[in-house]
Amino acid sequence: MSLRDEFLRLLREDEEFRYAVMGLLGVADLRSDLKRLADALDKVLEVVRGLAEAEARHMDLTGQVFEITKQLAEGQRQVLEVVKGLAEGQARLMDAVRQLAEGQVRLMEGQARLMDAIKELAEGQRELAENQRGLMNMTRQVLETVQKLADVEARHLEITQRILEEIRALKEGQEELRKGQEELRVGLDNLSRKVDGLSRSYGGLSRNMGLLIEQNVRHYLPAWVREVLGVNVDRLRRRVIEGVGEFDGYAEAGNKVVVAEVKETLRLRDVESFLEKINKLRQTMASKEVIAIIAHVFRGRDYTKAIELAKANNVKVVRHIGEEDFEEIV
Repeated sequence: MSLRDEFLRLLREDEEFRYAVMGLLGVADLRSDLKRLADALDKVLEVVRGLAEAEARHMDLTGQVFEITKQLAEGQRQVLEVVKGLAEGQARLMDAVRQLAEGQVRLMEGQARLMDAIKELAEGQRELAENQRGLMNMTRQVLETVQKLADVEARHLEITQRILEEIRALKEGQEELRKGQEELRVGLDNLSRKVDGLSRSYGGLSRNMGLLIEQNVRHYLPAWVREVLGVNVDRLRRRVIEGVGEFDGYAEAGNKVVVAEVKETLRLRDVESFLEKINKLRQTMASKEVIAIIAHVFRGRDYTKAIELAKANNVKVVRHIGEEDFEEIV
């Protein structure tokens, strides 16, 4: 066996020899370094394990952050939808505000029209009060007319009573009944005609009222003409002038001609119609002074315009209060 082989055997079999050789060769220091290196590696592994655990925790946190980020994104989306809804609601609110503003404008216009209507109503009430006073003055005439109609009705009742008495007499015998049939028929015809006449009288009551009022005004108007205008006229007569028209009242006094139009209710068309006749009369009687008068009791719907037109054409307008009492309007 060679020295080399023996040396190698000892290294394998003899542990002390092996350590001695190692000491001679500086292997002991190498083992110490290896041990330190192993310790350092253990520490590194410990750090690596800590890092791995930290990484694992980091991954968990990252997952949680990701989940929270998703939730935040969803919440942001919902917030955007809410903001969008708020924007749409604000647009609708602006439309509603604009509509409200338009409604307020219309309300103000309606209020202005209402105030005008109230003024017209107040004017109408004032005119109504005046018309009512005039109507009270005419009530006496109406009562007189009704009394006349009542008298007529009483006479009709007397006739009816006589007919009934005749009917009772006719019942006394068949022969007398046959003889009186013709007389009864005639009597009933007369009664029917009289009842029809009474019905027409009641139907024409309103027309008669207008005629009575006009007659009453025409009767008392000359006294006002004498007192206020100083024109000596006794009576105003109805007259038709060829080429001019018909006047409700007409009278001449010296170089003056008094013409009158009498109306129960004065309207604008009445003034217009009267002016046409007045203009023709003034041309026909250019050498005389024509005094034009419109007398009335009640006021029509366009009364103010009628008064303005009369005033512009030098036509006097008076309102009959009762008997000789007249109110000079123009």
